[in-house]
Formats: sequence, structure tokens, C-alpha cells
Amino acid sequence: LEEEVSLWKGLGPGQVLIGVDAVADFGLLPEVLETYVPAHPGILISLRSGHTDTLLPALLSNDLHFIVADAEIAQHHEQLDIRPLVASPLAAAIRPGHPLTNNPKPTAAEVSRYPRLGASTAPRFDRWLQEQPRGESGTTLSRSLVSDNYGLLTRLAEKSDAIVFGPHSLLQRYQQEGRLQVVRWPFEGPNTQSSLIRIKERHLPPAAERLIDLVVNTANLQNQ
Repeated sequence: LEEEVSLWKGLGPGQVLIGVDAVADFGLLPEVLETYVPAHPGILISLRSGHTDTLLPALLSNDLHFIVADAEIAQHHEQLDIRPLVASPLAAAIRPGHPLTNNPKPTAAEVSRYPRLGASTAPRFDRWLQEQPRGESGTTLSRSLVSDNYGLLTRLAEKSDAIVFGPHSLLQRYQQEGRLQVVRWPFEGPNTQSSLIRIKERHLPPAAERLIDLVVNTANLQNQ
């Protein structure tokens, strides 16, 4: 009990084990850690990146304190507490000067001429792609490369005519850096959705609870 009180006062030494998917890893998390890490240098944060289906078993076996990821496949677990954080529509981004820069509504056939890059997605995105009508050429917007490292995807798009698909809020960050240009192509696909996933009524160390509070507050600011 004395150790708990001490941790609440100054957090002191400790460890927080969290899991994040690609959207949180490159979108929400950097802003959170920029605040948390300098304020609590005695806390060791162990970060595991991956898709929800690989992170969920670690959470259920108590190897992680919480997850920030898409919660679609976690909805049927009654022991989980799921709190939606940040939703963002699907978008595409290309390098400045890309051949499609001035095309306001390219066809699937035109887009398919270029490599299409994206991260692992929730099942609803796969269903959405399967439901899309095929054009006259039978072309669909399938991906050429799947990687959960948006830094890698962005670099490839900068150096080629590849097209990056992902959350608008995340791709907009790369646009602000002058690296990519978010295009205004209309997409009627599902939104990306980051959620905070933890086990109900599980006691977490104060350092983990403090980090959860910061994640929630940062998400609220991004939603404003």
C-alpha cells in the first residue's frame, strides 16, 4: 500500500506494457509520449506494435496493461472495457507532382496503374472492398503492399508514384510536413477507429492509469 501511495504521488520507478496498432502508433501515440516520457523518466514503457488480433491474446493473458487499437474483433469479449477514442475517414495521399495530382476523381483503372500501399485493416474494410462494384475492366482497389509501418509507406510514396491509403488524420500530418499531399478523392468506405481496450475491473499500476488518462485526454483534444 505504501508503494502504491508513493507511485501515485510521483509515479516513481515502474513499467507500463501497452499494445498499439499502426493507426495509434503513428497517429495518437507520438503526441501522448511527447508529454508522458519527459514528465516520468523513471517509468519504463514497453511498447508492442501489431494488429488487434495479435495484441488481444497478450492483453487477455495479462502481458499488456491495455491496448490502443481498432476494437472490431474485440467486441464479443465480455470481459473487456472498450472506449472509442479517435475516428477518421479513409483517405489517400500522393507525392507532390504525382500524375494524379490534378485528377479530382480518378477511376479504379487509373488508380490501379500505380502501387497502392496500406496498413493492416479491420474486417469491415475487407468486406467493403469485396462489396465494391468492379469497373468495366474488372479492376478493384486492392493493395500492392501491406505494412503497419506508415513511416515506410510514406517514404515509398515520396520516392515513387505509389498511393498511400490510410486515416485522413494521420496522412494529414505527413502533408503538414510537406512530404505528401492528401487528395480529395471521394471514399464511401468505413472510418478508421482507435479505441482504448482494457480488462474490466483489472487493477492497473498508477503509471498505467496515468498514461490511460493522458491517452483519453489527447484523443478528446484531437476530436475537437
